[in-house]
Amino acid sequence: MSEVSQDASPMTDGSAAAAAESCSQPVDPGPGSSSAGSSSAGGAVPQRASEPVSPSREFLIAVGPATAAAFAVRAAVAIGLMWTVPLGSDALDYFREAQAVASGSREAAPFYWPPGMTFLLAFLFDLLGSTVIVTRVALVLLGTLQTLFVARLTMQLTGKPQAAKLAAWLWAIYPPAVLLTSQPYSQHLAGFCLIGAAVFGLQLLRHYRLRDALLTGGLIGVGCLSRPSMMSLALLLPVAAPVAVWWQAGFRLKQLTLKQLGKSAGMVCVSLAMVGAVLAPVLWHNARTGGGAALSTNNERNLFLGNNPYTPLYKTSQLAQRPFESAPPEVQQYLLQFYNHPDPRTAMKQEAIRHVLSHPGTSLLRTFNRTCAFWGFDYLSSRVLHTLGAVSLKGSILVLLLEAGGYALTMLLVLAGLCGMWRECSPAPLAWLVLVVLAYAGPYSLAFSGGTYHFPVIPVLLPLAGLALSAGWPRLRALLISSRAVQLAVVLFTLVQLEYAWFAVQHFGDA
Repeated sequence: MSEVSQDASPMTDGSAAAAAESCSQPVDPGPGSSSAGSSSAGGAVPQRASEPVSPSREFLIAVGPATAAAFAVRAAVAIGLMWTVPLGSDALDYFREAQAVASGSREAAPFYWPPGMTFLLAFLFDLLGSTVIVTRVALVLLGTLQTLFVARLTMQLTGKPQAAKLAAWLWAIYPPAVLLTSQPYSQHLAGFCLIGAAVFGLQLLRHYRLRDALLTGGLIGVGCLSRPSMMSLALLLPVAAPVAVWWQAGFRLKQLTLKQLGKSAGMVCVSLAMVGAVLAPVLWHNARTGGGAALSTNNERNLFLGNNPYTPLYKTSQLAQRPFESAPPEVQQYLLQFYNHPDPRTAMKQEAIRHVLSHPGTSLLRTFNRTCAFWGFDYLSSRVLHTLGAVSLKGSILVLLLEAGGYALTMLLVLAGLCGMWRECSPAPLAWLVLVVLAYAGPYSLAFSGGTYHFPVIPVLLPLAGLALSAGWPRLRALLISSRAVQLAVVLFTLVQLEYAWFAVQHFGDA
């Protein structure tokens, strides 16, 4: 990361004003906005994001402690406390696949898993050796670097150094991220790419610079190789670009110029070309080896498992973890007719689409339930540790309290910032942040969902949590008492967690 946002006054008293020297971008309050916002529940008059100052190394001085803490905490857990914990579940598959790629022993076959994490680990294995310690150091560094992105995005959104520092600290100690650092799941790389694309994508839509276009496209491309659901961000860019130009023109058509539209369209095309350049080798490999023009061969299976006559109405992520033999006989018979098909991927895709079209009411209910499940609490680390026998049942409950409780508290701060303090955010960055999160979450609502899949969007949401935390407890208490929007959000979030807990307990050993 190379650029930083700036605040109207020099950074003093250890406050953060930017994310890196070459990332300097103004905080755009949006057309027709003023420096003062309207009154809030706490009685104070919130201020719009202020104009930034010049880039400075003071950013690193201010955010440095949180960044160092992120590294220290993750290293202590992944390399210290969990040193003897083996890799498990999908994480072990990624590790073994990376070893095969690095050693050149992988057979010429399509990638079943999205290969982003595999490629990252294989590159490091080729340089440093195929060991678990190399894997965990890589995950520690990925999590640490996201601290800078979190601070940068917070400055873009709020222009408040204190909010940026607090958001960075929230990510530094965020329990689900810290606890999962010992296991190389694809969520780590996807989260890094998602917040990076959010930061540089916002700069691209404001300034149409080649550097931002290349970085945005590259991060989206690598993110798609980690989680194909990030393809929705590539679709979001060409939609957001003309809206951003119109926004900058004050929503007045007469202010629009062909030069602005042309420059915006050109940079978006560069960004999309970069996405294509990153994805093309994998698409070509999979097509050449019989997997079709796809990033991985499990996407149709996930869509099929999430949309067939035997799909449960609620949580579906556990379906990928159950042994085939555990399914009832009639379900096995149904699945085998597709698994044994000459072209199983096409057959599963067509069956899923047919089922959705012929059962619209049931499909809508499943989609709504999957949307709720996406925002359910984390329990992946506690499940993996319990499954591997690394902790007792009591120990796994303690880990669960840490990761689920940490997620819940963080999201309550996010909701307070979003529903109670949105007037203190720059409108354009806030709209972009929300769109990025919704775009990433959308595919999971349609196919396959569970609480663990929200992991990559948390860093993107942390600027709102940092803003809320910077307001202090008296202001937060006033919002909770007097803001109907905050009250409603808290009630709905609590209901989602209670519903998710009911189903999660039934499938704790699965996913």
